[in-house]
Amino acid sequence: MMRAISLVIALLMIFSSCTSTSNTYSKSEYLTGKGYGMTAEDAQLNAKVELASLFGTNVKSVTARTITENKDGYDESFIKASEIVIDVEDLYGLEIAETKREKDGRYTSVAIINKEVASSRYKAEIENLLNSLIKIEKLPIEANGSFESLEKAVSYYSLVEKYNMYVSIINYLDNDNISYYDIRKAENVYKEVSNSICLEIVLSGDENGKIEAELARILTDMGIKISGGSEMPTVIAEGQINFRKIQGTGIASDFVFAEYDIEIRLRDLLNDRALFVYTSHGREGHQDYGSAKSRAIAVIIEELESSFREQFEDKYSL
Repeated sequence: MMRAISLVIALLMIFSSCTSTSNTYSKSEYLTGKGYGMTAEDAQLNAKVELASLFGTNVKSVTARTITENKDGYDESFIKASEIVIDVEDLYGLEIAETKREKDGRYTSVAIINKEVASSRYKAEIENLLNSLIKIEKLPIEANGSFESLEKAVSYYSLVEKYNMYVSIINYLDNDNISYYDIRKAENVYKEVSNSICLEIVLSGDENGKIEAELARILTDMGIKISGGSEMPTVIAEGQINFRKIQGTGIASDFVFAEYDIEIRLRDLLNDRALFVYTSHGREGHQDYGSAKSRAIAVIIEELESSFREQFEDKYSL
């Protein structure tokens, strides 16, 4: 699935180069990219990034750093170079042909792709992906309020994303003009399914409602509607929060700790299907139990914002 890659590091470009590479690799047979770096690993990464940028798309490196290379000229009005992301580790036939240390201490590296081998593989992959997309569209994904349908919508979007990535590559390799798939269609399917979901939150042990409020905020941010009692929920988030008072010992004898366990389970009501379980455990201390518990609640909320959000978005977001 397409993920928003938030960190763009221009530093990569300092050590990358658009200069020609060794004559060893014939342009008629190979694509090549040359990179520089203070380490061999950086030089190899930059060589891969330079090669991938030939396809005129956003380039995702192995360390989630990106370099944007925009290229105009697509016939379809709905597709832009910036909408396609190439993962350099997902390029068939990409090899590091050579890496060496220069006299100034920097490293240079050359990445290559055999055009004929890569073209054959990508054509086969495009055909397989197209068949999969056609099958999905013959059995439309229902906007029935279930996370099962949302998972299918995410999968559908990921297939379209990969198809367009491969088309971008094969169009460059073969100087072809294969049409891109309209990514907006997959986005609309996802939105329709997402908008049909109504989620009810039931948490026990949340005495002041702060944890439930944070959970509702996170889910709402991700486009999930929260049941306010007037609409029948299609999904339920059930949770249990337990606190235990623990007296400190030894050098911590003046402290009281609030130990906590939290478990949140998401379940589709349409088919009574378990979705995923989020758990967390920890403890916070203070000189009085009330303050220790307040600190524990604050930590739980922070963990929901980071860990729960990450797990949820990884599975259910585009």
